[in-house]
Amino acid sequence: MTEAEKQKVYVKLQDYATSLEKSDSGKLINSNVKFYMKYLSIVFLISGMYYLSYFFPESILSYVATFLLAVSIAHMGMTVFHELGHRAIMKGSEYVADFLYYVTCSVSGYSGALWRHKHNALHHVYTNVSAGLEEYSDPDVSEYPINMTSDPSLNKFYQNYQHFYAWFLYLFLATSMQVQSIRHFFTKMTKSERFTYMICQVFHFTMFFVAPLALGNDLGTVVIKYAIVSATASFTLAMIFQMAHIVDNVPVIALTNSEAKERFTDMSEVDMFYHQLETTSNFSVDSAFMAYFTGGLTHQVEHHLFPSVSFHHYPKISRFLRKTLDNHGAIAEYKHNTFFGSVKAHYRALKAGTCGGV
Repeated sequence: MTEAEKQKVYVKLQDYATSLEKSDSGKLINSNVKFYMKYLSIVFLISGMYYLSYFFPESILSYVATFLLAVSIAHMGMTVFHELGHRAIMKGSEYVADFLYYVTCSVSGYSGALWRHKHNALHHVYTNVSAGLEEYSDPDVSEYPINMTSDPSLNKFYQNYQHFYAWFLYLFLATSMQVQSIRHFFTKMTKSERFTYMICQVFHFTMFFVAPLALGNDLGTVVIKYAIVSATASFTLAMIFQMAHIVDNVPVIALTNSEAKERFTDMSEVDMFYHQLETTSNFSVDSAFMAYFTGGLTHQVEHHLFPSVSFHHYPKISRFLRKTLDNHGAIAEYKHNTFFGSVKAHYRALKAGTCGGV
């Protein structure tokens, strides 16, 4: 596409997304109402699984409930937590939204301030960029021991085997975030963020350790169940997010710190729009179940183009985006795959040590 065509596509998509939000606000069952319904349904689901897991500790079915509790927490993370983290919902009620966000953080056990820094400020700006310094890199592609670069020859020897060990490391995503939260607490958090973080930690450890022990669960059982919850939720979340970026049909862009700073400082909205389109891929876009379970994260392209728009609008935006790109002869720029196709593409990218060509 020419620069003029790119500008035209960008304006069309912006206007369409804005019109969807405006029309939604006048509906009786709008995105906010849908959000409250989803939030309550998840609270009931997690409460039910928690009850079955810890109130009947001697039953083998309690471990099944623990697994389902973990899946429910992952579902919560991909839907309500992610929406609130981007402030894509409940606009005009920011204080209520932030309260619900930090309540949700309490269940995950890591810092909401850290998540917004890594996800909103880094991942959504420097998407698939691998640079030397953290502040110019996408943490999803550049955190050791997993490393994605446009030049695999720069990898350490063990990174040549990351297509084997990455799957195991995904089990420790929550643990990694909890450790990083402690470091973030002492280095970057404000006083109010530290206070909020400590309150969330008290809730988290009361929920998973103090309350179960008070209910008669022995310490070994509590630790095992916590490990099940942490590992299962971690693996689920890691896979969903990785299949949109660490796949072999989108590039990893290796830049020096100065190049990254120059490229992204004062980058135009149009250029940022096409950077997100270039570095993001969808999967399972026609699956209503996957869209519901992941909170629209199957539509990662649409999410990266419009992170402050509720995921309820993504299917419509997706259809409009594909039609608009097709009309301009640029449908190839819209990247998508099946679920299992994305898993295979993720494996191939890990094995190659890089994603698609730049």
